[in-house]
Amino acid sequence: MSSSVGGLTSAAAQQGLSKDAFLQLLVTQMQYQDPLQPMDNSQFLAQLAQFSALEQMTNVAQADQQILQAVQNLALVQQWSTVRSLLGTQVVVDAGSGQQVSGTVSAVRLGSDGNPQLVVNGQTYALSALQELTAPLAASDSSTSPNSTSADLSSSGTAGTANSAGTPPVSG
Repeated sequence: MSSSVGGLTSAAAQQGLSKDAFLQLLVTQMQYQDPLQPMDNSQFLAQLAQFSALEQMTNVAQADQQILQAVQNLALVQQWSTVRSLLGTQVVVDAGSGQQVSGTVSAVRLGSDGNPQLVVNGQTYALSALQELTAPLAASDSSTSPNSTSADLSSSGTAGTANSAGTPPVSG
């Protein structure tokens, strides 16, 4: 009768046998074994060892899958961060047929294939068409000056300026 139980074991293994189900089958196999020709203990131990190894390989495969998903997510975030930094940058892209288009990246879009695309001079180009890039254009807004950052820092209550009560800072 152990052959039919063994047949059940192999059929159940193909359907994704859990550890508990395997142990239950093993106990059932022990209960219904021929008392005149009992199974050798080494056979039971070998089956347990094989199942344990299989379970560990399954755990490793699941962990690998989780790591792969995390790396793919990180790569996507990195790609979008990189593409976002191209906004306002002068670029040269391949327009196809050996033609090059030069212009400023005005937007970034998500293509139908899930990959980012650059909008240059109103036309959309794949990120892979990017051939050259130069520094971002300076802001043309006349209300900002190159010294505005240092002016903001000097009025923020840093060392050497008076605090809100009008008293000099205390140095310790």
